[in-house]
Amino acid sequence: MHNSNFDSFLAPARAYPQVWRLLLGLVVLMTVTIGVLVILFYAISKFSDPAWIRGVFNGTDQQSPESSLVLLGTFIPMAAAAILAAAVHRRGLRSLLGGWAVTWRDFARAMTMLVPLYAVYMGLGFVMFDAEPNLAPGVWLSLLPLALLLLFIQISAEELVFRGYLMQQLAARFSARVVWMGLPAVGFALLHYDPEAQSLAWGIIAVTFVFALIAADLTERTGNLGAALALHFTNNIVAILLFGIKGSLSGLALYVTPFSISEAGPIMTALVLDTVAMMITWRVLRSRFS
Repeated sequence: MHNSNFDSFLAPARAYPQVWRLLLGLVVLMTVTIGVLVILFYAISKFSDPAWIRGVFNGTDQQSPESSLVLLGTFIPMAAAAILAAAVHRRGLRSLLGGWAVTWRDFARAMTMLVPLYAVYMGLGFVMFDAEPNLAPGVWLSLLPLALLLLFIQISAEELVFRGYLMQQLAARFSARVVWMGLPAVGFALLHYDPEAQSLAWGIIAVTFVFALIAADLTERTGNLGAALALHFTNNIVAILLFGIKGSLSGLALYVTPFSISEAGPIMTALVLDTVAMMITWRVLRSRFS
């Protein structure tokens, strides 16, 4: 049994829950996302250094503002693909969000809690990890409007796919929580595999999996993507635009850590602290939406 909010969230998905539609939707999702990226990769490589664009995609060149902006922009096809996949079930963007008004209401409610929390987390991070300046403040400010727009598209694409389309359609067809909550969380975590992290890659995946479960729980609790979008957006603003990890999608960060993502000791410490912070944030948001 689900709560009434989640039942409302699932109602459009229950109209056409057939497994063959889900499989076709997955094909559409992957074909559109990967196909458009391949076309873009080919087109960009014709007008720029192919080695540079390969570096953007494989993670070896994410230290310039240009490369970071390009990488964030590659999530636009994923957002479009989620909407097209939902169309297989004869529904649209509004149903993926859980409704326009309630989504933006809960987004705003969550942000009022998240902004002060993440300000504290970032302050502690500055003290503990000895932050280093990265982008010049003037350059950072000039890029901020475009960076925020692309960052919101990036987190929206992931939420639409994993907490919207996949979680809805799986929950409409299967009752087991391990299926409708667990499988999208696994897919989300694996999407964040970073070969540059070397032996730490699976630790990062594990922490990302915890984040995905928290976002899924908030979505189930509220019956829309508002709180999950707010959590994802705030988290990525801090991690990508304010205090990034040196060399890992750090091109738009105002400050960076003095260590890279492959340095085991400090990264393990950061992962543990990040997990603790996420659990605190989860409890605060849960109380907000009780």
